[in-house]
Amino acid sequence: MARPRGFTDQKRVWACIPLRHRAGLAGWRGAAPVDMAALADVVVAFSTLAIELGDALDAVEANPVIASADGVVAVDALLVVRGRVGE
Repeated sequence: MARPRGFTDQKRVWACIPLRHRAGLAGWRGAAPVDMAALADVVVAFSTLAIELGDALDAVEANPVIASADGVVAVDALLVVRGRVGE
C-alpha cells in the first residue's frame, strides 16, 4: 500500500501557499522576509509526524504557527490519539 507523500522541501511548501499570502512572507511593506527555510523545515517535520503517526491519530493541528525573519514557532499544537477522546 502506498503511503501518502508529505512536504519534502521548501519549493513544495511555497507552492502550497496561496498567492495572496506570498507577498507578506517575502517582506511586504518593508518588513523582513520570513525565514522560508525554517518554515519549510517546520512544515516538513509536521507533515512527517502526521504521516508516521497517522494510523494512531484522529487529528493533528498546529495553530497558530508564527513565522518571521528570526525563525518559526508553533504556539500551540494538538494531537488527538485515536480512541482516546473523552478519556
